[in-house]
Amino acid sequence: MRRGLVLPLAVALLAVGLLAAGVLKLEAARDGVEQRDTAFGAIPATVYRSGAGAGAGGGEGAGAGEGPAVVLAHGFSGSRRMMQGFALTFARAGYLAVAIDLPGHGDNAVPMSAEIQGLDGATRQLVEALDGVVGGVRERFGGERPVALLGHSMASDIVVRQAVRDSRVGPVVAVSMVSGAVTAAAPARLLAITGQFEPGLRDVALAALRLVAPEAAEGEIVGSADGTVRRGAVVAPGVGHVGVLYSQTSRQAALDWLDAAYGRTGAAAPPASPAPRSLGGPLLMALAGAFLLLWPVSRLLPRRGAPPTPPTLPPPGRSLQPALWLPALATPLLLYPFGSVVGGEVTGMLGMSYLAAHLAVYGLLALALLRRAGIGLRREPGGWLPAALLLAYALGVFGTLVGRYVTDFLPIPARLPGLAWIALGAVPLLLADSLLLTARAVARWLRFAARAALLASLAAAIALAPGERFVLGFYLPVLLAFFLVFGSMARWLGRWRPAPTALGIAQGLLLAYALAAVVPLVERA
Repeated sequence: MRRGLVLPLAVALLAVGLLAAGVLKLEAARDGVEQRDTAFGAIPATVYRSGAGAGAGGGEGAGAGEGPAVVLAHGFSGSRRMMQGFALTFARAGYLAVAIDLPGHGDNAVPMSAEIQGLDGATRQLVEALDGVVGGVRERFGGERPVALLGHSMASDIVVRQAVRDSRVGPVVAVSMVSGAVTAAAPARLLAITGQFEPGLRDVALAALRLVAPEAAEGEIVGSADGTVRRGAVVAPGVGHVGVLYSQTSRQAALDWLDAAYGRTGAAAPPASPAPRSLGGPLLMALAGAFLLLWPVSRLLPRRGAPPTPPTLPPPGRSLQPALWLPALATPLLLYPFGSVVGGEVTGMLGMSYLAAHLAVYGLLALALLRRAGIGLRREPGGWLPAALLLAYALGVFGTLVGRYVTDFLPIPARLPGLAWIALGAVPLLLADSLLLTARAVARWLRFAARAALLASLAAAIALAPGERFVLGFYLPVLLAFFLVFGSMARWLGRWRPAPTALGIAQGLLLAYALAAVVPLVERA
């Protein structure tokens, strides 16, 4: 074996091992649980139930001995797939778990109200949608007992508000709770779960607990003097706002809360199927394996014919620094006078009208400055090969894992116009980024500086108009994750066959695709 092949083959074996181990454990969590996609009116849903509870014939009616129903609602930019860790845990314990896509999210083509602040816009719409699901679940599955609710982040407020007003609702679990609707008396059975690295939300959960017991501390379960109100506040160790969904502590605490409320503890509880202690670890293993695998693949690809022309070297005296810093400084200022124009949701996706404009102006400025420095678009014979491989691998392998185990990663038709709008900004940006970072005059540290400059530019845009653009803050982590994952993949393939133009276009399309898959649909301006 040639010496240069040892490291790629070793990394390939490690990546395949991680990928296989992670997927096997994630699939093991599904053993014994039946999943059925359905809908309650316009609300797409997935019903999870144990094989024994599904009843003969696999219909939707409640099976013999099946436990109470639990409706699970996701947070902002999430989908029902993000709630499958809780859904599988409940189903294994004999509950009927119903995970839903709220308006504007996942597979739900009904746009969410663009008024996401206050109580008369999106909040009212989402509560009304949940109300319809609660009624539909009771009607379809013959439930006589109150329906339990679990909501994460944005939906924690929705489930709390529904419980306060609806006698059909039983115990409530609010994960990463942001609701201000909790009172000393309602909801009557409320468990708040937060991650260790959510200090502000931990304060919210503790405040809700102390409405019943002023001296209570985190981790306690307290009750009112007459026993009509019961509260708990649990902290999941070592996790943050997303990791709390996969924590064993979170899932076990939620299950114990429902079991206690429904009297399903001890001898009264049905036997539960064994489940992996953690879903977060296997998920990280699978994603890490899929990510790492592309590096040895790119190193082992055959090189045929003459080597491609290396990236351009700027002429003497031409600096690349303006292309790095000037777009970051100029773009927020240039777009500031047009905030009301680019702020309207003409894309039909929350915050994307401004983001697409920002990316487009930033990218076009950078392309013009790069061209002035002697670096421009050029013919790249065979450049379509690494670009096609990047798209195929990112969507076919990595995207499949994300879509099955994390969240929806296949945009529904209603999202395609927004995808096209975002691509108009994302492609120029990633073209400039690819040309800049493959130029031989660029120091290694500038790879990080270029991405930091873009994020700082967007942060400045938010600061200039926080009331209109605060939602962009939710998408900054998406951009950072994109550069870390897909940017690294493009760099590996670029070493196999330098093609900054083709790879820049491919990355721009990928970024538009990723944003279109997760950004909420909203009513157009």
